[in-house]
Amino acid sequence: LIYLVVIPIISFFMLKDGTQLRDSFLSMLPSAVSRARAQRTIAAIHDLLLKYMRALLLLCCTVLVVFSVVLSVLGVQYALLLASIAFFCEFVPVVGPLTAMCVILAVTGLTGYPHLLWIVAFLGAFRLLQDYVIAPKFMGEGVELHPIWIIFGVFAGDQIGGIAGVFLSVPAIALVRLLIGRLPKPSK
Repeated sequence: LIYLVVIPIISFFMLKDGTQLRDSFLSMLPSAVSRARAQRTIAAIHDLLLKYMRALLLLCCTVLVVFSVVLSVLGVQYALLLASIAFFCEFVPVVGPLTAMCVILAVTGLTGYPHLLWIVAFLGAFRLLQDYVIAPKFMGEGVELHPIWIIFGVFAGDQIGGIAGVFLSVPAIALVRLLIGRLPKPSK
């Protein structure tokens, strides 16, 4: 519960004072060369995280559109509302999609929808497609990682840090790749 309070506060100050914090950090570096190099690296990290957030938003929009269309075609009551709930749940890895599935199944079951098995089949098939095809593709293009690294990172992140590890695994792997690529090359 503390994270629900602290993270938005930290995020607010990072957004509000980000430029000042960056400039303060850069001023602590001893030489102009190291400052310029650090500034380029910070700009690359910023661009990487921006691409990650765009890819995540694109995945959520995919859920919104596909769920809206399929649930409407299947004649599910409150199809747009359920698709909107799934959209917001998609931002939270693992638990979010599971929550969206439970809500959709509960609402369709309680409203007397006669073909609940079709909904279960759709949700299962879409989840497999989203997790193993669409997400690695969008994330791979967004953060410039091969889809196998995305899948590996999500599994490793789950083992290392649980839900938070899943959420942070893709940007962490992309950040490590970026930083390794910026290391000075050894002289021969």
